Amino acid sequence: SVNSFSSSVQAGQQQHPPGAPSNLAVQQVQGTSVVLTWTASTGTVTNYQVERCQNANCTNFAPVGTTSFTSFSDTGLAANTTFRYRVRAQNSAGNSGYSNIVNATTGAATVCVPTGFMVTGTTSSSISLGWQIPQPTCNTTAFELFRAPGASGGTFTQLATINAPGTSFTDSGLSANTTFRYQLRARNSAGNVSGFTGVVTATTQGTTQQPPGTPGNLTVTTTTA
Repeated sequence: SVNSFSSSVQAGQQQHPPGAPSNLAVQQVQGTSVVLTWTASTGTVTNYQVERCQNANCTNFAPVGTTSFTSFSDTGLAANTTFRYRVRAQNSAGNSGYSNIVNATTGAATVCVPTGFMVTGTTSSSISLGWQIPQPTCNTTAFELFRAPGASGGTFTQLATINAPGTSFTDSGLSANTTFRYQLRARNSAGNVSGFTGVVTATTQGTTQQPPGTPGNLTVTTTTA
């Protein structure tokens, strides 16, 4: 039997879901990325969940990332495309309501003109070319090389496509003492192309002449006084 007992309970403060974030805004759109900012939620916040859908009037939002800050950078997006965003706060007690919805439209994907385009060597039948890889934000997937005959005039036509990160090409099977002009541009996965580099000119070397062989079978065929 139990005659008496006592119990002491130290109760902590009960946690509630945070308030909804507010003032969601597009801070910056650059190429294929969108930067969002918002006003912090009230209450305890573990993180913020960012949701996105595609097209100006879409409603099928899906999570694209979480952050403990009041800003978020959404990168690697399709160019020339509109997206909608909303944000909510989270903690161990649950989720807040959603913020306001904002729209953002990406621009054309950045494709940078290759730099350092130059002739790196010549032989009597080939011309070698080289260039530098653009910075990662330029979204380069390939390079397109064009050639025109002669030191002037003539039409540039595409000679080759070099997949990135390749930065060199040798134009072979050429005639000796022949001049060509070259220019280069970059392309990204969406098919956008950069402007052209400056034109570089190169001339194949002349054929190397070898000394003649030694004459043979020398004989006297006639004599005189």
